[in-house]
Amino acid sequence: MRGTFPKLNERGIALITVLLLSVALTALALGAAMISMNAGLIRRYGERISVADDGAVAGLEESRSALNGTAGLYPDSGYVQLESAVAVRNSSGAVIPGLTRSTWAGPSGVSSGQFGVFGSIVTVVSDQTNIKVVRRLEVNQESFSKYAYFTDNEGSGICFGGGDNIFGPVHSNDDFCIYSSGARFRDLIRTAGVISGVGYGTFDKGYEIGVSPIPMPTTADLTKLKSQAIIGNTSFVGYTTGGAGEARTRIEFVNLDLNSDGDATDDDEGFIRVFQGTAGNEPYVSATRTSPIESSTNRNCGDNRANSTSGTVHGGHTGTNFLSVAGHLSTGSDRAEAINHSTARCYLGGDPALFGGVFTVTPPGALGSW
Repeated sequence: MRGTFPKLNERGIALITVLLLSVALTALALGAAMISMNAGLIRRYGERISVADDGAVAGLEESRSALNGTAGLYPDSGYVQLESAVAVRNSSGAVIPGLTRSTWAGPSGVSSGQFGVFGSIVTVVSDQTNIKVVRRLEVNQESFSKYAYFTDNEGSGICFGGGDNIFGPVHSNDDFCIYSSGARFRDLIRTAGVISGVGYGTFDKGYEIGVSPIPMPTTADLTKLKSQAIIGNTSFVGYTTGGAGEARTRIEFVNLDLNSDGDATDDDEGFIRVFQGTAGNEPYVSATRTSPIESSTNRNCGDNRANSTSGTVHGGHTGTNFLSVAGHLSTGSDRAEAINHSTARCYLGGDPALFGGVFTVTPPGALGSW
């Protein structure tokens, strides 16, 4: 027998269902709106950060260009502010609203310069919403030592030719000249003027004409260089006496195998030694050619044969070490034979070869000293 149940009153259930669905749909719509709005804010923030970052990078490059163009902007110590809350512009030159930029530059690392002149450029771009981008660029000052050949004025009659083979960069602030006998340049050639005889040259890496001149160091710059050389014990007093092509001071580079590994080219195994001649001995220091070369006073040129062609032991010399013209017999023919022999050589003043291959700090005859 089946029981009977009273019929329930279900009026109003549809309204509740509609209200619940409405609340759910509204929540979904609000969530979607919030997500969309948040995504838009993130996108606009990212775009603003990107624009600020581009402005900071542009500030670094503009500052580097300014330092290259005006060397006086770069301080010897501390830092200098190149920009102070200036407007940031886009590639078209229009101001980007709300962005400002400040830039500083100065030496960093070892500021004395004995290991090179290194510096930093720091730029900060910010806006009113507290967006801030900081960028840093490390820079270094190039040295004239990078050039195989550098001139400010070529003068007259100075030309490359005769099969000249130049390794390394070349720059001149003047016009360039190449003879018809030809020359080869292994690296880039740059000149502020023009190149005459350009068809006679072989340029492995090309050439540029009409470039901006590179100014020579000022007296003040050379004074700073001297102070840096003193720190590194490489400041030496030179002299202006002597004729053309003669000098009283010369520097010689020497490798010493300090760690006894059989290789004298390791780091920290390169040294220099300096020879300074006494007054009046400039021709000896620079091995200037005497005329005639068989003159009895020539101490730089000679040979290393044991006997003269006449069979006489020349100058009492019985070994095979170098013997200068001045050390030979007083007969002109013996000295002439010395400088015409296949073993004839000329050495700069102070060279060990002039003293039997033995390094001599103070050569005899008060010629000078190391």
